[in-house]
Amino acid sequence: MLHWNFVEIFSDLTSYVYGVVELPIEPTREVRVAVYKLFFYNTPYEAFDVLASIRFRLFFFSEE
Repeated sequence: MLHWNFVEIFSDLTSYVYGVVELPIEPTREVRVAVYKLFFYNTPYEAFDVLASIRFRLFFFSEE
């Protein structure tokens, strides 16, 4: 219920999802694009019906 209240209050706004991605390989452009696609394609369709847009802000790093 809490999530739906949040969505009702902030509907028609851009929602930002922040995160940190630790990879066992170097985060090249192709790797970052693949990870962003995974996030985008796994977002429920219902979220796009309510929110104006969803932006992913991810920090990539590897300990090589």
